[in-house]
Amino acid sequence: MGLFDKVQYIEVELPFRLDNDAADIENDGISIEAYGIIDGVEKYFYISFMLKDVSMYAKGDYEEMRNLLKETEGKNIILKLKYKKGKIKNFKLDIKSLAKTMYDKRFECIEILCWGVGDKSSISN
Repeated sequence: MGLFDKVQYIEVELPFRLDNDAADIENDGISIEAYGIIDGVEKYFYISFMLKDVSMYAKGDYEEMRNLLKETEGKNIILKLKYKKGKIKNFKLDIKSLAKTMYDKRFECIEILCWGVGDKSSISN
């Protein structure tokens, strides 16, 4: 392993759930958490986003999309994991996979605000 080890990208398909956090609702945000065994260890991938088109809030899309995300049992999303020196350094949500699994193109109209990966769930509900 050298200083210039290659970065690798691996796509994984994981189940996910809505974080029903009051702060998200108050700020018109949506957060989801994907989870699963990666490299033999349980990992949690947290993603927060908002709708790109502000008019979608007034049209009721925000509430409808949150309601759809309450029913994620048996649904998966695709994440692109970035590895360096054999460890996960970052990841990216495949937004189209979210729209496809939710059967709703409105999920393609999101702006990701923040994300993180950890060994424990961030969801307290």
